[in-house]
Amino acid sequence: MKLSYIGIKIFIVTIMFTALSLFLQVLPLSTAPYFEKTLFLHSSTFIYLTSVFFISYSIMQVPGGIFLDKYGIRKILPIFIGLTSIGVMLFWYSSNSYMILASRFIAGIGCSIGYIASIYVAAKFFSPRRLPMLIGIIEAASEIGTLSAANPLTYLIERFGWSLVGVFISAFCVLLCILAVICMKQLANYPQEVAPKTTFMEYIKNIPIMLKNKTLLALFVYSFSTWLVIMSFAGFWLNSYLQTMHHYSAITSLHCIQIYWISFIISSIMIGFFIKSGKFAKMALIFLALLGFSAYSYMFIPILFDYSNILLVIISGGISAAGVTIAFSLIPHFVKPEQCGSAIALNNTFIVLGGYTGQVLFATLLQKFDVNDYIHIVGDSHINHHYYSALIIYVFFTLVGLIAALTITFSKEPIVN
Repeated sequence: MKLSYIGIKIFIVTIMFTALSLFLQVLPLSTAPYFEKTLFLHSSTFIYLTSVFFISYSIMQVPGGIFLDKYGIRKILPIFIGLTSIGVMLFWYSSNSYMILASRFIAGIGCSIGYIASIYVAAKFFSPRRLPMLIGIIEAASEIGTLSAANPLTYLIERFGWSLVGVFISAFCVLLCILAVICMKQLANYPQEVAPKTTFMEYIKNIPIMLKNKTLLALFVYSFSTWLVIMSFAGFWLNSYLQTMHHYSAITSLHCIQIYWISFIISSIMIGFFIKSGKFAKMALIFLALLGFSAYSYMFIPILFDYSNILLVIISGGISAAGVTIAFSLIPHFVKPEQCGSAIALNNTFIVLGGYTGQVLFATLLQKFDVNDYIHIVGDSHINHHYYSALIIYVFFTLVGLIAALTITFSKEPIVN
């Protein structure tokens, strides 16, 4: 059996794991009503309990990447999928707050390598020319996982009941773990591209060295800024904005958000398909960063846009977000092969921090910031000042992303085509 064929099978398992990881990130959205009703939990209490997922997930990003570099995908993947399976089953059958807390913490550890393992496999088993396209596929799988945890999961719970859906999801996790074990046994016949003599602390010491690389740092900043905008705009601001200032129904607002994610998915795959070299990837990164900055700057004009203009911004924003896939595809070009997992994990750490920062900034600005207190530019009484003022997040951070993209493009660091 050829190594490339095994690589395809392992890649399929990892993208399924990636989709599962993103599914579990937003799982509380659809499961909150059940636990609030059965365990008499307040909505804020449930959010605090389930958000522990992101704590363990964030903490394990860099260690997870180091584990991949040191021990290889063969030893690591089944263990982390197994931990995820345990977390899922504990969560679904939780009978108290402590079980919810423990289950989400365990699931966060397990899911921490889901995304980075997919990119690690893509970089290790496939040609560098195919990497952007493969990362586009990974992004598509991620968003499918995210979307599945919203309306589809809610429908399944209402249609088939809590217990049956729990059995199905648990069975999927166990089956994925079994598939990972089978693939890893087949991979055992081939040498692993790892450095077993390198200690864990030596890998840790490589992190500051990576951060001193100006191109890598610019890639991390770009990923941070882009994901901050993605998670804040599509995750919070857009839905609230459309319902508050345009009085759209919840269904119409959700459709607009889905258009954003679909634009993101399609553009990620298409851009990945057409990018064949590092130089072209850099130029595409600038174009997408400029598109994002232009779209949100246009939205910052203090008027109430009609539906077609809102749709233009949403689609442009979704397309520009695809730059994060290019950033991931460029990272392996600037590190040694034995540092690939660590570098990808470090970039994903910046992404996680960006998502968290965006949510906190949005909540803070929504409550406390009014741009009219500093510059009198909002004259329309129908415009909610605080929701409008929060737009400044997207203008500022897309500008940061554009500067980072320019830094990457004009970097003198060598790049492998």
